[in-house]
Amino acid sequence: MNSAGPALQCHHPDLVAILEELRALDHVRLPAQSLSDIRAARIRRLVRRIEDLLPHHKGHGERTAGYALALGEALGLSNAALRDLHFAALLHDIGLLTVPADILSKAGSLTGDEYAAFQSHPRVGAELLEPIRFLREAALLIAHHHERWDGFGYPYGLRGEFIPLGSRILAVADAFDVLLARDARHNSSDLRWALRLLQVGSASQFDPKLLDVFVTCCEDAADLLWRRVHRCHAQGPFHNPMR
Repeated sequence: MNSAGPALQCHHPDLVAILEELRALDHVRLPAQSLSDIRAARIRRLVRRIEDLLPHHKGHGERTAGYALALGEALGLSNAALRDLHFAALLHDIGLLTVPADILSKAGSLTGDEYAAFQSHPRVGAELLEPIRFLREAALLIAHHHERWDGFGYPYGLRGEFIPLGSRILAVADAFDVLLARDARHNSSDLRWALRLLQVGSASQFDPKLLDVFVTCCEDAADLLWRRVHRCHAQGPFHNPMR
């Protein structure tokens, strides 16, 4: 990934400040667990700044992180992999800050050029974060979180297990929260409706094995989950909705 290009082309003052704060976290020296906790707390705060600049995104990063971590834990990922997945989920939409605001807020269909600009956001987001040492693995996951299992995703058209595992997890978590965010008045039936829509994309958009695990996790915790999702859509960001 070309780490200089997007950063040098970035003129959004909020994005520049956000990247400077993330770079500063590279130089903090603390015991490993304390450092991870501080980085996560600072990133959550920065994500709230990012989402204030994006339409209809309030709390999306935190919720997506909660779903992604629940799936990652169910799959038995290591602590290091879960940490990178957490950071990636929180920051996965940072590249949207480089997409023109009129494209993000457009009510109708996008033109070909507008859609191409939108599709650039995973790649650009990853390029912005890749120079930050502790976010390099997260940047890789962000780069590929809109790839599809069948190879028809973007920005690189990877398919199947060529897509990093964390990116495949993030794709499921991101899509699930987008489906739920269409209506903040959730109940357990709405959650099951969202899961059924996800299953339509099994083996085309999503890794079918990962999706099966995610559906099982959600169905096992459906009543608790819908109450927490409802509360967090009403009140803002939260941590892990599956717990």
